[in-house]
Amino acid sequence: MSPQMVKCFKEDCWIEKEVTALVKGDIFVSKSTTYIARSATRILYGRPQIQAVVFDSGPNFLTFGEANMDYICMAMDYTCSPAHLFDDGTMMLCDFSDGNTNTYSPRLPRKQLNEFCKNHMDEYEAFFDQNEDALESGAIISLPKFW
Repeated sequence: MSPQMVKCFKEDCWIEKEVTALVKGDIFVSKSTTYIARSATRILYGRPQIQAVVFDSGPNFLTFGEANMDYICMAMDYTCSPAHLFDDGTMMLCDFSDGNTNTYSPRLPRKQLNEFCKNHMDEYEAFFDQNEDALESGAIISLPKFW
């Protein structure tokens, strides 16, 4: 029997990973839903089992006028994507809702992410210009990785 594989988020990209190799804290996609593993996988009656909760990107915190957020907010607008704050203090523009695996930036500390967005604003503007109608209609469009 071939191993069961899922998409698993590591650092700032998605990789294929065997279900039996999932560990606590892994973000993974199964059957069009994104989850966070709350334990390592265990085998029960010969089948892999993992305790997991549905991934919630959490609330968007918009602090108007806050340093190191202006360009992140502009990139969020151009991609129609939230910025996720990870437990380690890094941020990333990404949409992992409903099994999506779209990333729109590298995973960086806030100040560095803001600088990254500033330096690559032309890419974000071009992406929006090419996809404006679809994005405004609520479509989730992937952005080819340029970083």
